[in-house]
Amino acid sequence: MKLFSHPLLNKIRPLLPDLLAICAVIGGRFLVDTQWNMPRVGFSVLLYFFFAAFLQRWAAVAATLALEGLLLNISYIKEVATSEPLLGADLFEVGQGMAMTDYMNWQIWAYALITIGAIGYGLWRRPRLSKTRLSLALALCVFIEHAIGSDRQTIGVC
Repeated sequence: MKLFSHPLLNKIRPLLPDLLAICAVIGGRFLVDTQWNMPRVGFSVLLYFFFAAFLQRWAAVAATLALEGLLLNISYIKEVATSEPLLGADLFEVGQGMAMTDYMNWQIWAYALITIGAIGYGLWRRPRLSKTRLSLALALCVFIEHAIGSDRQTIGVC
């Protein structure tokens, strides 16, 4: 008799690495931002699904957490300077706001380098595309499009 040879465990075993990666994203999210905020945790998991569609699993976890940390640090700096949080429009438009290059600190540089490194490594070790990975990745796009289409206002990133 083999240890751990129960039929239920045989069905769960292929899902275990993905479940561990999702738990790592949720746990790492609390290291990046020490608040329990269900919409932010949900966004982190959806961002992980997006990265996991075309990156290696653990590189997707690192890229998700590093991008979250990068956005949180930029939002904090903008909020201190202008008393407004970082919005989606701030990432894509150049307006009368502050120039982020004047306020770059070592945390922003570190998170940016980790994000770039994780994406580079994940693309180098990329898995084959599958319908499941692509459908989970498209869930993020559908939720963002639904949120933008429902009120036609900018969405807060952090």
